[in-house]
Formats: sequence, structure tokens, C-alpha cells
Amino acid sequence: MKKYAGKIMQWTLVSLTLFIFFVICVNPHIAYAATTPTKTETTEAMGWTELTNTGDAAGIKETGTIDVSDSYRSTLHIDVCLSEAAAHDGTEVLVFTGSEAGVDGSWSELTRFVVLSGLTGIKSDFANQEAVGQTVLGITNPETGGADHDGKRIFLEDTATPAQSEIAYQIDNSGDASDTVTIIGGGLDHQKETTSDLWTVDTFGVSAVFSANIAIPDSASQVNVIFNNWFDTTGSDVYVRCRVTKFTDLN
Repeated sequence: MKKYAGKIMQWTLVSLTLFIFFVICVNPHIAYAATTPTKTETTEAMGWTELTNTGDAAGIKETGTIDVSDSYRSTLHIDVCLSEAAAHDGTEVLVFTGSEAGVDGSWSELTRFVVLSGLTGIKSDFANQEAVGQTVLGITNPETGGADHDGKRIFLEDTATPAQSEIAYQIDNSGDASDTVTIIGGGLDHQKETTSDLWTVDTFGVSAVFSANIAIPDSASQVNVIFNNWFDTTGSDVYVRCRVTKFTDLN
């Protein structure tokens, strides 16, 4: 057996080398597992945009072509928030990918889904002018306004400057006695007494906010997202937003 030990060791090393080579060829990304990706910071393909439920172009919007041809891996970040006190029949979100950059006729449907169906938004008014970064918000009669259910996300709408709208997580409220709602994960923008509203759903554990992260196939060169708020003939106005994160290189 001793005279074969060297040959066995040689063949073992050869087999191991071939196996590693095969794995790398089949999945080249494994070869870069220890490298540092170059990430394009999350950018807005569509900033906060209000969609009505009027059955015309005001209720259906698209991001337009999002170029991901230079991306090793891409993720969409989609938000939809109620902004009207009306029973909602749902907002349809459609995501399309294209295999050829700059060729709009190459679209294929990646996914579609309907969100916030069956919910009714309820609004509370800001009682004070809030500074940037403020997390204890002056809200008029939060209990009466349905903002007395903690432990869920809420939508802070700025009707004058939609870009300053934001999503926050409510952790406490004072009831109608002291007119405050406490949040985390928000308060980054300057909410104004005269133009800002707090939107929620008057049910424990149910949010006026929907968010999703959608992975885009590596084979895609471009992406387009359509928000259809005319999914049914009745419903609520909503605010929508779409952002994208791209990994463009592996160093």
C-alpha cells in the first residue's frame, strides 16, 4: 500500500483542483465571495407621487426605464401609502424587465400584485410645526383620529412638498389628553402644521403603508414599474415611490 500512497495523494489533489475549477466555472460568482461589492447608493426612480382614483392618467403612473445594464445585482424598493379616507379596492403594482438596454419592445412581466386592498385610511392633523428630526409629534386628538394603535408604520404626508413625505414607525401615543404621537425611523423632514397629515388605519396591527423589496434577475438590462390605482372603480388616493439599489462591480 505504501507504494500507492503517493499516487493516491496526487490523484486526490488533482480531483480536488478539478472540482474547485468546475464549481467556479458553473457559478463564477463564488470566485468573488470574499471580494467587496461596489454598491450604488439607493436612488429614486420615482419620488413620492400621489395617484388619484379617478380612472384617468392621474391614477396610473410608471417609473419609466430604469437602466440596470451595468449592474451585477439590482433591487427595487417599492412603497405604497394610503392618503384618503375612503375604502380602498387596492393598488396594482406591475414590474417589467427588458433583456436589451434601450429597446422598449423587449419587456417581459416579472411580477404583479395588488396591495392595501380592503383598507380604509384615517387622517390626523398635525397640531404643531415640527422641526427636522423631531420624533414626538404634536397630533390633534390622536385617539379620535385613529392614531392610538402603536407598533406599526404610519405615513406622514406633506401635501405642499410631497418629497418631504415619509414613512415612520409609531411606538407611543398620548391619546386625546396631550395630543402627541411618538415615532422612530422617521422625523427626518420638516413636517408643517398647515400642510402635513398623519395617515393610519384604525385597526390594531394593520398599516396604511405597504413596502416591498424586489430582486431583479441578473439577466435584465432594464426595468420599468407601473403603479395602477385604477385597479377598481372605487378606492383611495395613494402615494407611491420606487427606489433602486445596484451592485455595479466586484473588487
